[in-house]
Amino acid sequence: MEGSGRPEVDAPLPPSAAVQRTLEALRLRVKEYDMARAQDRLTIAVVRGACAGLAVRGGLHAVSYLAGRLMRSRRREQPSSGPTPVERLVETLRYGAFLGTFGGVYVSADELIAMLLGRSRTRGWRSLLAGLLAGPSILLTGPGSNHTSLAMYVFLRGLVLLVRCGNLPGGPAWRRRLLAPTRATHGDVALMCLAVTQLGYSWMVTPKTLPGAYIRFLNKHGGKPTYMYAAIREMMALQRRGEAHPPRPLTALRGTPHAGFRGVIPCSFLHEGETCSQATLAFAPEAYMRALPVYFPVYLIPALFVHRQRLLDPRVAPELWRRLVLGMLRSSAFLTLFCVLAWRSVCLVHNVAGRTTGPLFMLACGAGGLSLLAEKKSRRMDIALYCLSRGAESGLLNLQLADSALTRHLPRRLDVILFSVATAAILHCYSDHWGERRDVIRGTYLSVFDFILGNTGFQSAEVRHSPSNREMLGRINQSQPMQMVRSLSSHAFKRIRSSPRVDSSQLSLDFRGEGEDGEPESQSPGHEPGATRVDEEEVEG
Repeated sequence: MEGSGRPEVDAPLPPSAAVQRTLEALRLRVKEYDMARAQDRLTIAVVRGACAGLAVRGGLHAVSYLAGRLMRSRRREQPSSGPTPVERLVETLRYGAFLGTFGGVYVSADELIAMLLGRSRTRGWRSLLAGLLAGPSILLTGPGSNHTSLAMYVFLRGLVLLVRCGNLPGGPAWRRRLLAPTRATHGDVALMCLAVTQLGYSWMVTPKTLPGAYIRFLNKHGGKPTYMYAAIREMMALQRRGEAHPPRPLTALRGTPHAGFRGVIPCSFLHEGETCSQATLAFAPEAYMRALPVYFPVYLIPALFVHRQRLLDPRVAPELWRRLVLGMLRSSAFLTLFCVLAWRSVCLVHNVAGRTTGPLFMLACGAGGLSLLAEKKSRRMDIALYCLSRGAESGLLNLQLADSALTRHLPRRLDVILFSVATAAILHCYSDHWGERRDVIRGTYLSVFDFILGNTGFQSAEVRHSPSNREMLGRINQSQPMQMVRSLSSHAFKRIRSSPRVDSSQLSLDFRGEGEDGEPESQSPGHEPGATRVDEEEVEG
């Protein structure tokens, strides 16, 4: 009102005008956004993700198929009832679709949120939400497939990364105090001990909660006949029914050298005629020889892929081979020590308690986790997390067998939920906050994320791939092996072009490039020895 002395206040816009202004602002943001870079990043992420899925799953299927054929030919066994080649191919394609879709959904969501809501405003949660949206793409691996173990492992890996981010310098003091136990020197060993307690219980008491291949692995490296494991399970079942002493000889030992056994401690048939210490000393060398074939391919195959040229270089090859052999021997010692500590603890605990029960066996197996101290520090956390994920999955299945109220309320696809939450946590550490915390992802994992999702431009939220697919193909094309292939093919083509035209009926099997008298054939006009025709070769190449 004029003359009132009050400043005039703009009247609120009607809803239609507010919507129109918002849409206009969004159009301006879309127009100013670097769409070419975003589309290029999306295309590369989809292609590389799909190729990674095809290569990893296809490679595993190829190795397992060839190994199975080789073992069956040596043992002269009939073909097993494993997946057919068509089923392996379909699963490989599904995994390619899964990782390609995962990369595409993540990049699309990341770029879309940055474009519509702003890079700076969403810097703290954009990748977290994009990873959460990309997680359900694991359903593309098949409607009947369940990935609880994989999801549990990735979930634990995400928790570890969040803890590392929380322990970074500069964080709130209360957070560092809260996370103080996670900075313990041997926290990985504690996790390993926790994991193997559950794994030991599941192996001996409820083996159906573990994969068949894992049970066979434990049975083999346990170093005992399978009837002895069955006898221990029978003793535990009798104890659960309240029978302190077996009322009759153990059924599992019928037809064995230990038939008629009615004791309460398994040492009498596990190492008959030997003390526990003597049996442990005799067991260790055999366990070490069983462990060596396990870690030989674990170390050799990655080295052949990563250091294939350096392994033949006289300057660095001796050091590489030395590290390779020492790593293999050290990891084999870890597995041997695990088995030795576990069995020695089983003997000790059951002799002290005077009975054989599942909880006592579970407690004794926990001592085997101390063997992780023999492993290389950089490998300890990976091993502990793998065992912990297996143990957590087995624990959930044990609760289901017990018909626990907790498991009755779990969602049907818990694996998808866990995987989505895990990828959200991992990608939050990977890219949010301008990528300042991505160094908490160590080693190969960071390289894989960079290869698929982009590796430059985090500080400005303009992520791109360097090199791009086109540049990578160009580098491969200019590499020394490809130059040798082109040189050989060009030389062969010139030899064919320079040879005289003859009837097909006169062709012989002599490809030495000589005439009938054994003399070299003359060069065609315009072709001197060593001369090249640049225009033709460039087109033909």
